[in-house]
Amino acid sequence: MLCSLKTGCGICLAMSLLAGITSVARAQVPESGETTSVGVRIVRLSAVRGKVELDRGTGRGFEAGFTNLPIVQGNRLRTQGLGWAEVEFEDGGSLRITPDTQIDFSTLSRDPDGQLRNALSLKQGTLYVSRMKGDKTDLVVIADGRKMMLPPASHVRLDLYPAGSELVVVKGSVRVEDENGAETMVDRSHALKFGGSEGTQLVPAKKEAPGLYDRWDAQAVSYHNALAGSSGYGSGNLYGVRDMQYYGDFADLDGCGRVWRPYLATAGFDPAASGVWAWYPGVGYTFVSPYAWGWTSFNSGSWVSCGSRGWGWRSGAWVGMKNHGIVEPIKGPGHHRGPLEAPAPGKPTFVNAGEHELVRSRVTVGGPSQFAKDSAGLGIPRGSIGNLKQISRSVASDKPAPQPNYNGDPVAMDPFALTMLAERAQVGLRPGGGAGGRGMMELGRSAGRPVAVSLVAGGHGGGGYAGGNLSFAGAAANSGGHGGSSSGTTGVGSATSTSISAGTGSAASSSMGSRGGGSSGGAHH
Repeated sequence: MLCSLKTGCGICLAMSLLAGITSVARAQVPESGETTSVGVRIVRLSAVRGKVELDRGTGRGFEAGFTNLPIVQGNRLRTQGLGWAEVEFEDGGSLRITPDTQIDFSTLSRDPDGQLRNALSLKQGTLYVSRMKGDKTDLVVIADGRKMMLPPASHVRLDLYPAGSELVVVKGSVRVEDENGAETMVDRSHALKFGGSEGTQLVPAKKEAPGLYDRWDAQAVSYHNALAGSSGYGSGNLYGVRDMQYYGDFADLDGCGRVWRPYLATAGFDPAASGVWAWYPGVGYTFVSPYAWGWTSFNSGSWVSCGSRGWGWRSGAWVGMKNHGIVEPIKGPGHHRGPLEAPAPGKPTFVNAGEHELVRSRVTVGGPSQFAKDSAGLGIPRGSIGNLKQISRSVASDKPAPQPNYNGDPVAMDPFALTMLAERAQVGLRPGGGAGGRGMMELGRSAGRPVAVSLVAGGHGGGGYAGGNLSFAGAAANSGGHGGSSSGTTGVGSATSTSISAGTGSAASSSMGSRGGGSSGGAHH
């Protein structure tokens, strides 16, 4: 929940926001008259869940990470516990990190000729990277002494664990250079194992166990691809536009002309009432919006008052992190101007921008959902509902919202829901390789990394979702419906996927084979 200044809890906001990543204004072509400096860029922390931290070079080490925080060269991003995060680049490419992962942004630069260069170091955990077709940016991922050159339109998963690491190419071909300069080409039909006791091996990809978060990664890529157009949002800055397309739309308003407005927002909605001012060395304070759509709309263009119709956003020049001029004209009650001086030693590097509490909607797949006025999409997972515009119109006219058309499944949209489901069902965790257990979630291991195996659980789904089909790649996920129950054992390490879902009071059963010492069994719910 977002805390106000009255509570003295500036960090609460940081922990509650979704993720977002930026690109520094000084790195862009000077559309707004701002002085440019070659080599300075920003990317956007575009989605966050759980414990995510970012070292922004403030001298305070790792601090809270949340949606729309800018990331610049030299910053470090990590997840702890069950946290996950996504980062979005200017060209529309993105990366995702899973629990207990750290990446360092060693290079985010621009050459004098305008060439963008990115170099990331994976220190531990699992990293997914997907690139857009036609992208001309250089992207190098470094892990365990190896350099991996990712071309445009490529898509990979990289696991880095003490017992052994692996590069899996989902799309494209990747050139890998080891510490001795030897090169290996890895295409989508192969995976490269390295760092383990068996040395470097190029193996058939079909024989490798799928990753625990493969389905989440695929859903995220699908979301970005489905909203690839950027008409009307300005040119040259694609990141953040997809979230604006999903959470709002343009409309012609009297006195304003054509402007963009978020869904589920009334005429009284104040787009800058909630947020934080975040300190960055060499830049100062930048405004960070808590809304998934708040990247492009607070780093470019302008907000204009449309009288009785409320506020609307107009596309315009890219401003970047020096966005005081975009925020401060929205002078609603309870706003706080951006600080000008650097934080004193020991003082927080985040300052609340207002005293307003955030309004949230609540999405429950298979159960009642609550769509709140002026939530502006907050609480609605990206891409989860296909008729959000229709729902917004109904809520605005005080009519009952129509039944949501859900897209995908909750675990793919938010893998945190899988863990919450396990907790609510009192499901335990244990290493794979043995027989399945009643009421147990089992994580297999391949080269020391977690891989999806099985989940046997009952009751409500977690993370804001109830029930639902919890199938994911390489796993058997057996969940009871609303009020259902689950029991039984499931084999470990199967390379196939099994999924069954029962509604209220109903039952189903399945069995799956075993591998790696696991025994087969049945699962009922």
